[in-house]
Amino acid sequence: MCLLKDRRASEYSEVGMVLFLVVLIGIAAFELLGINVSEVVNRVASSLR
Repeated sequence: MCLLKDRRASEYSEVGMVLFLVVLIGIAAFELLGINVSEVVNRVASSLR
């Protein structure tokens, strides 16, 4: 019965799926918006160094 009450595994898998979707949306945004977003990210990254 302890296994039925332990919901940590399902919570971890839900968090993993949400993170996967966020990464997938980020990659899609880079692909759809093209080079302009890449240039902005590179400028921000270089200014933080």
